[in-house]
Amino acid sequence: MKKYIISTVLVIASIFGRFAVVEVGARAYLAYVYLLGNYKSIATYEIKDTQATADPINLGWGKPNTTNYYYMFDEDSRIALQTTYHFNNAGLVSHHEYLPDKTPNEYRIGSFRLFRG
Repeated sequence: MKKYIISTVLVIASIFGRFAVVEVGARAYLAYVYLLGNYKSIATYEIKDTQATADPINLGWGKPNTTNYYYMFDEDSRIALQTTYHFNNAGLVSHHEYLPDKTPNEYRIGSFRLFRG
Protein backbone atom coordinates (compact mmCIF):
# COMPACT_ATOMS: atom_id res chain seq x y z
CA MET A 1 0.00 0.00 0.00
CA LYS A 2 2.83 2.39 0.85
CA LYS A 3 4.46 1.72 -2.54
CA TYR A 4 1.14 2.53 -4.28
CA ILE A 5 0.88 5.89 -2.48
CA ILE A 6 4.48 6.81 -3.34
CA SER A 7 3.91 5.91 -7.01
CA THR A 8 0.73 8.00 -7.11
CA VAL A 9 2.46 10.99 -5.54
CA LEU A 10 5.34 10.71 -8.02
CA VAL A 11 2.96 10.55 -10.99
CA ILE A 12 1.03 13.60 -9.78
CA ALA A 13 4.28 15.49 -9.10
CA SER A 14 5.59 14.69 -12.59
CA ILE A 15 2.33 15.90 -14.18
CA PHE A 16 2.50 19.19 -12.27
CA GLY A 17 6.21 19.53 -13.07
CA ARG A 18 5.61 19.09 -16.79
CA PHE A 19 2.73 21.55 -16.64
CA ALA A 20 4.97 24.12 -14.92
CA VAL A 21 7.71 23.72 -17.56
CA VAL A 22 5.25 24.08 -20.44
CA GLU A 23 3.54 27.06 -18.79
CA VAL A 24 6.82 28.90 -18.19
CA GLY A 25 7.94 28.21 -21.75
CA ALA A 26 4.66 29.38 -23.26
CA ARG A 27 4.64 32.58 -21.21
CA ALA A 28 8.26 33.33 -22.11
CA TYR A 29 7.48 32.83 -25.80
CA LEU A 30 4.41 35.09 -25.64
CA ALA A 31 6.39 37.76 -23.80
CA TYR A 32 9.09 37.57 -26.47
CA VAL A 33 6.61 37.80 -29.34
CA TYR A 34 4.17 40.39 -28.02
CA LEU A 35 5.85 42.42 -25.28
CA LEU A 36 9.35 42.89 -26.64
CA GLY A 37 8.29 44.73 -29.77
CA ASN A 38 8.33 42.21 -32.58
CA TYR A 39 5.07 43.65 -33.90
CA LYS A 40 4.53 47.37 -33.39
CA SER A 41 1.34 48.33 -35.16
CA ILE A 42 -1.77 46.84 -36.69
CA ALA A 43 -4.05 48.13 -39.45
CA THR A 44 -7.39 46.87 -40.72
CA TYR A 45 -8.94 47.97 -44.01
CA GLU A 46 -12.54 47.13 -44.87
CA ILE A 47 -14.20 47.14 -48.31
CA LYS A 48 -17.97 46.82 -48.82
CA ASP A 49 -18.85 44.00 -51.24
CA THR A 50 -20.93 45.50 -54.07
CA GLN A 51 -21.32 42.12 -55.84
CA ALA A 52 -23.35 40.54 -53.03
CA THR A 53 -25.86 37.98 -54.29
CA ALA A 54 -27.98 37.64 -51.14
CA ASP A 55 -29.56 40.08 -48.72
CA PRO A 56 -27.77 40.48 -45.39
CA ILE A 57 -29.35 38.49 -42.54
CA ASN A 58 -26.90 39.70 -39.83
CA LEU A 59 -26.38 36.40 -38.03
CA GLY A 60 -22.63 36.60 -37.30
CA TRP A 61 -20.29 39.03 -35.60
CA GLY A 62 -18.99 40.95 -38.66
CA LYS A 63 -20.51 43.49 -41.00
CA PRO A 64 -22.28 41.50 -43.73
CA ASN A 65 -20.88 41.51 -47.28
CA THR A 66 -17.47 42.99 -46.47
CA THR A 67 -13.88 41.99 -47.20
CA ASN A 68 -11.32 42.86 -44.53
CA TYR A 69 -7.58 43.24 -44.97
CA TYR A 70 -5.53 42.86 -41.79
CA TYR A 71 -1.88 43.96 -41.60
CA MET A 72 0.79 43.72 -38.90
CA PHE A 73 3.91 45.84 -39.28
CA ASP A 74 7.38 45.21 -37.88
CA GLU A 75 9.82 47.70 -36.32
CA ASP A 76 10.94 48.94 -39.73
CA SER A 77 7.33 49.60 -40.89
CA ARG A 78 7.39 46.65 -43.28
CA ILE A 79 4.42 44.31 -43.52
CA ALA A 80 5.20 41.36 -41.26
CA LEU A 81 1.84 39.62 -41.60
CA GLN A 82 -1.03 40.12 -44.00
CA THR A 83 -4.34 38.29 -44.15
CA THR A 84 -7.63 38.78 -45.96
CA TYR A 85 -10.99 37.51 -44.78
CA HIS A 86 -14.51 37.92 -46.11
CA PHE A 87 -17.77 38.22 -44.18
CA ASN A 88 -20.67 36.76 -46.17
CA ASN A 89 -24.31 37.90 -46.10
CA ALA A 90 -24.79 36.33 -42.65
CA GLY A 91 -21.79 38.12 -41.12
CA LEU A 92 -19.77 34.87 -40.92
CA VAL A 93 -16.25 34.40 -42.26
CA SER A 94 -16.99 32.60 -45.52
CA HIS A 95 -17.15 33.19 -49.27
CA HIS A 96 -20.36 31.15 -49.45
CA GLU A 97 -23.66 33.05 -49.19
CA TYR A 98 -26.24 31.49 -46.89
CA LEU A 99 -29.88 31.75 -47.86
CA PRO A 100 -32.43 31.25 -45.05
CA ASP A 101 -35.16 30.12 -47.46
CA LYS A 102 -35.24 26.49 -48.52
CA THR A 103 -35.28 25.68 -52.24
CA PRO A 104 -37.91 23.13 -53.48
CA ASN A 105 -35.47 20.20 -53.89
CA GLU A 106 -33.41 20.90 -50.77
CA TYR A 107 -33.56 18.64 -47.72
CA ARG A 108 -32.29 19.95 -44.39
CA ILE A 109 -31.48 17.91 -41.33
CA GLY A 110 -31.67 20.81 -38.89
CA SER A 111 -33.32 24.07 -39.85
CA PHE A 112 -34.11 27.33 -38.13
CA ARG A 113 -35.76 30.54 -39.17
CA LEU A 114 -34.63 34.04 -38.30
CA PHE A 115 -37.44 36.16 -36.94
CA ARG A 116 -37.19 39.91 -36.81
CA GLY A 117 -39.39 41.61 -34.33
